Amino acid sequence: YFLDAQENKNSKYFNWFYFKKWPNDYLCFLSFKELPKINLDYEPVREHIIKAAKYWLSLGFDGFRLDHVIGPKHGFWKEFSREIKKDFPNAVLIGEAWMQDIRFNKLKTINVRNKYLKWLLGASSDSLLKEYIVELDGVLDFRFNDLIKKFVKNNLSQQKLLKKLKQHFSKYPRNYFLPTFLDNNDMNRFLFECGNDKEKLKEAAKLQFSINQPLIIYYGTEIGMTQQKSIKDFAKHGDLQARQPMRWQQQNKELFEFYKSLIEKKNN
Repeated sequence: YFLDAQENKNSKYFNWFYFKKWPNDYLCFLSFKELPKINLDYEPVREHIIKAAKYWLSLGFDGFRLDHVIGPKHGFWKEFSREIKKDFPNAVLIGEAWMQDIRFNKLKTINVRNKYLKWLLGASSDSLLKEYIVELDGVLDFRFNDLIKKFVKNNLSQQKLLKKLKQHFSKYPRNYFLPTFLDNNDMNRFLFECGNDKEKLKEAAKLQFSINQPLIIYYGTEIGMTQQKSIKDFAKHGDLQARQPMRWQQQNKELFEFYKSLIEKKNN
């Protein structure tokens, strides 16, 4: 659709994108020209995206983890959620609201309220995570992730951590999901952040499992996957450090059994 709009100004897909100066100057996902920004204010585009979402739910999906929810406008998410819930009332919609490493000149591609202030406050601010209350069922808890990292790096005592977490969760409705995680595909693996100290990872995992929120285990964390260098040591593609293929051999069996025991206790 994009190539058609780029080659033909009269294409029916021309309004599906944000051409600043046709054909080669257009808004994209941050600075990635390979990912043109889709015009979700244009009704045919909204219909296309919502129809696609409903298709996957009709096949048995339980819901969606919605990437980069700060890109589209709130009007889109309100309509998206309303339309999905109308046909699939039990579908769960979890957003990824994060502003890490977004440069000032890329804020034009972002659509959150008071975005310049939120940008100054930081990637994991409660004000950003709270923005999707009512529109979505919840958002990934980047604030928890930030605090748990400070804890393992000894910048926070356990007492202060628990106090800050209590304050954090008190800002949200009880029915708003804040799935917790120690690491993901966009950040250093947690074991690497712990200085490869497996006892620190275990301590953090125990705290994560003690919280009454959905929890996420990034693949490989449970068997001791780490990395050689920080993502920030690379000018490009540093995230590949945290996206290495799953290690099926040489797994840390003791850590794996530890995670299994945490899951069993959680389920009981």
